[in-house]
Amino acid sequence: MKQVTNAEAETFKEAVSKRLELIREEQQLTQQDLSEELGVSQNLIFRSENGLKLSMSAMFGIYMYYRKKYKLNPAWLFEIDNKDVPRYLTVQALKTRRQESNDQKRNQIIREMMGKLQDDNLLDD
Repeated sequence: MKQVTNAEAETFKEAVSKRLELIREEQQLTQQDLSEELGVSQNLIFRSENGLKLSMSAMFGIYMYYRKKYKLNPAWLFEIDNKDVPRYLTVQALKTRRQESNDQKRNQIIREMMGKLQDDNLLDD
């Protein structure tokens, strides 16, 4: 597993911070509005949007608020390269994700069954 450099981690943290700010502004919320919605200090919102030290629980609390209220796509927020990732999960995107998950499960079951059949020498080569 490749080690992440401090510079890479800082770049990622800055990107997530800016994305959080963008979402808040898109929803036409001030930092104060958001802090009141979440029951946290305005300073915590400021810190989250400026790449300052923040606990994981605070970061995920903000993310979960956006996820539940606006259907924020976690891949858009947390992927390093998110240019082709939709910002919000639409009904269609959720259906597609569910279908992909079902397809993966089905394919895994088929692979396991095929492997078992091959192990038992029940398939022709």
